[in-house]
Amino acid sequence: MHEDLKDVLGRLEPFSEFMNEGRKERQEKEREDFMNWLSGIKYTDDHNGHRETVLKNPNKSGQWMLTADEFCTWKTKGGLLWLHGIPGAGKSKLTSTVIDHLMSSEENHTVAYFYCLKDTKQPEKGDPKEIFRAILKQFIIQLPNYLSDPVKKQYDKRREQQKDHGSIAPLTLGECADFIKQLAMSRPITIVIDALDECREDTSELEGRTELFHPVMSMINSPNKIKIFLSSRKGYHDIDHRLGGYANISMDDPRNTEDIPYFIEYEVKKLVEDKASLWKNDQRLEEDIIQALKEKAGGMYVFIVCTLLHMSDLTIGFDGSSFKLIISANRLFQEQFDEG
Repeated sequence: MHEDLKDVLGRLEPFSEFMNEGRKERQEKEREDFMNWLSGIKYTDDHNGHRETVLKNPNKSGQWMLTADEFCTWKTKGGLLWLHGIPGAGKSKLTSTVIDHLMSSEENHTVAYFYCLKDTKQPEKGDPKEIFRAILKQFIIQLPNYLSDPVKKQYDKRREQQKDHGSIAPLTLGECADFIKQLAMSRPITIVIDALDECREDTSELEGRTELFHPVMSMINSPNKIKIFLSSRKGYHDIDHRLGGYANISMDDPRNTEDIPYFIEYEVKKLVEDKASLWKNDQRLEEDIIQALKEKAGGMYVFIVCTLLHMSDLTIGFDGSSFKLIISANRLFQEQFDEG
């Protein structure tokens, strides 16, 4: 009898494995559907894209920000910190450095971020609701499952309600903010939003940044452990009005401009090495380009990047005419930037 039972169980084992595998696949599919319902934005692509412009030597780029009194105080005590500056000054580059620093620090907190973008082809990247859905999704991914159960239950409820009626209704901005505040009761969290000025502006028919400010201010004033880091251009009345009274750091800070020469020298050296077969690869050429960029950058990282990209596309030889090329690239940059 014992041998017969053993034989039966042995025959059932492959079927049991098949059932377990099917159950695992269904669970993975349900998890994927749940995450896609929260947000379909590929926020990691945006972060990785901005990181590519950061100088590879970590001791020479952005470290001034991480050691600034304002940043250290915010990191310790919480609240809101606002980074502001002119267009192209490197705010997103610096924000990516802040994100990496926060994610790699040893403190027991969880970080979520978002890079706003004003783009008619990607309107979701300027939509306050989509911004907070993507932020909530990041927290759900990082935190233990039991903390995300209330969100999952809301998803299951809406899925059941909509199973015969098409798509599942997404979370509202207020619901996202409430869930984030609930999560913060169990774990310190940090939110980083870059390029707030590129978030959709208010219109007579639709709220934009005003809608985003509601949950931000609610979180800052809540007793939960929530830190918020925002970056934007200055000169927008609604942003200046809302954030002017909080701790802030300007890109005009002399410590930021100290980074620019290191950035230029590193990138030009790399460019000259890459183009050695076409260009007259000598020390003077490298020095000419570096000097021209330092004179014309005006504190704008985006000008440096655009100029070097323009130069890297050249398929002809390059010698002592570097100044003319820099001037030409500068005009092209100014035209494109004014149009944007």
